Amino acid sequence: MKQFICFDLDGTIVSSDLANTKAYLHAFKLYSLPLPNQKKLISLYGRPHEEVVSQFVHKDTPKKIVNSIVSAHEHFLIKESYKSIMLIPHVFVILKKLKKDYLMGIVSNSSHASIEKSLKKTGIPLSWFSVIIGADEVKRAKPYPDGLVKAEKILKQKPIAMIGDSIYDIMAARNAHIPGIGVLTGNYTRKELSLNKPAYIIKSLAYLPKILNKLR
Repeated sequence: MKQFICFDLDGTIVSSDLANTKAYLHAFKLYSLPLPNQKKLISLYGRPHEEVVSQFVHKDTPKKIVNSIVSAHEHFLIKESYKSIMLIPHVFVILKKLKKDYLMGIVSNSSHASIEKSLKKTGIPLSWFSVIIGADEVKRAKPYPDGLVKAEKILKQKPIAMIGDSIYDIMAARNAHIPGIGVLTGNYTRKELSLNKPAYIIKSLAYLPKILNKLR
C-alpha cells in the first residue's frame, strides 16, 4: 500500500500572496474599511482568514461582519484575483514524481473551492490528490489538527508527513502527532519554523523525495 503524505497549498504548492492581497484589499474597500498595511497583511498569511481579518478591524467588530469580509475576499479571489496565482518552481515535476509512490492530500486554510481554483489555474490535476480538505470543511482550521484527522479518516491511514511553509502547518502536524516538514518557499523564515520543532526544514519541494525516504 502506498503511504500517505499531506501538503499545504499556499506558499507550498502555489504562490498566492498577490492574489490574496488583491482579494483582501477589495473586501476592505467593499466594506469602506481602512486598507490594511500590505506588508503586515502578507506576514499573516497561513492563519485562518478570520484571524487575518480580525487583525485589521476593531476588536468589538461583530463576528458576522468579520465573516462577511472573509466571504468577500473568497468571492473576489475565485472570480478575479486567482489569475495572479503562480506555481512555485519545481513543484509540478516533484508532485508528478511523488504521486507514483505516495497517496497525496491537501489540507489548507483556504476553502475547498479556492484550492480547486488554484490547482486548475496552475495546471496541476485534481486527480493527483486522493483527498482535498479546505478550512470550510472542518470545525477548526490549522494550527488545529482537524483537517489532518479528517484526511486520515477518509483514507483510513495516517499521513507520514505534513508539508507546509508556515508555522501553522508545523503546529497542526505536531497536534496530529505526525512529522512536520517545513519548506522555505513561503513567508516564514527557517528560524520561525525551527521554533515549532519540525522534523525537517527544506529549501524547496525539490528536496522532499530524499526526506520522505527517511520516513518510510
